[in-house]
Amino acid sequence: MIGGAQKCGTTQLHNLLIAHPQLFLPRRPQELHYFDLQYDRGMRWYASHFQQVSAEQKIGQTSPLYLFDKGVPERMERDLPGAKLIFVLRDPVRRAYSHYWHQVKKGSESESFAQALALEPMRLKGSGADRRRYSYVARGLYLEQLERFGAWPRDRIRIVLFEELISNPGAVVDSLCVFLGVERRGADCVARARKQSNRAALPRSTRVQQLVRRVRPRAPRLARAIELLNLKPVRYPAMDPVVCSELAEVFREPNQALAEQFQLDLSGWTSAEG
Repeated sequence: MIGGAQKCGTTQLHNLLIAHPQLFLPRRPQELHYFDLQYDRGMRWYASHFQQVSAEQKIGQTSPLYLFDKGVPERMERDLPGAKLIFVLRDPVRRAYSHYWHQVKKGSESESFAQALALEPMRLKGSGADRRRYSYVARGLYLEQLERFGAWPRDRIRIVLFEELISNPGAVVDSLCVFLGVERRGADCVARARKQSNRAALPRSTRVQQLVRRVRPRAPRLARAIELLNLKPVRYPAMDPVVCSELAEVFREPNQALAEQFQLDLSGWTSAEG
């Protein structure tokens, strides 16, 4: 189970693992969101997405909200207690900034990054959708989210760092192959994986982008087509150094605790620098 976090490379990892012949992960939809948003549909609905699996394959699934949603661990422990869990984590300062521009791109965010951070505590008291959209800092507090999965032995949880996934994807996949008990195919998976394009872009019209959001649940392909026409490629500006420094301080101690508990080298993270 690839369970998040958002804007940390879960889609890239999904595409790498789906290229392995001994692994089966659903392609459409890639993110089933069963244990967070679709749980009331039942296990029969969930299982229907794995009908094409062969006897030689192990099955997996990707949903970047699984780490953040508080209800997921209990549901997953009840229904899939033997699952192995993979979480992709990224420098939370950079993750927050990427998350912010993702919401601007989707037409959900109109405030400056600094103002959005200031508004976050109030916004998190709103709807579930608001909590998902505006959790720029909250989603980067990884340790408190990982601790919810305390029922899982540590040897069935694997942390992947986004920075390593980007710099050496073959080695990351090989390590996960060992973890999952399949043949090492890192180089092959990198060569065969579908390339994911998630370029920086902003909407030409915010109103059209908001319309896309309303249409997507009923007609996802139409919504995606409209969205692509409405987006224009841009280069996002660099983060304000003052805001960056303030965020780094927010995450410093949580990251140190995360590194200690999971024996991670986070020295390359902005918020882990001494």
